[in-house]
Amino acid sequence: DETSSILEAGNVMIGQQVRHLVVVSNERCTGVLTDRDLLEAWYRGPSAMRATPVRELVATRTSCVLPAAPLRQVAHVMDVGHVDAVPVVDSTGSLLGLITAGDVVRAVARHGLANPGSAADV
Repeated sequence: DETSSILEAGNVMIGQQVRHLVVVSNERCTGVLTDRDLLEAWYRGPSAMRATPVRELVATRTSCVLPAAPLRQVAHVMDVGHVDAVPVVDSTGSLLGLITAGDVVRAVARHGLANPGSAADV
């Protein structure tokens, strides 16, 4: 939730052992919080991390992909947006998951460059 504090989001990421956390509002993706974002926020101090909502820190996203998106398209979105994770949404914009650069690399390693698959295959 974009109203959660940076500290709360960081605790979720640590507890789940993830480097990316999709931020949602009304069941729609509004951005992705990264471990780098948390590191940057760390310098603000504990009280600021408790008081600052995630929406003030997270870079908003306009680029999401559908499950049928070819992995080449996912890689292109990552390259153009200078990001290493892309939310996957359904046709109504509801969040289904997240594809990371590591997921793309694993798909290419398993299936090759000729036919790495789609976002739904990851």
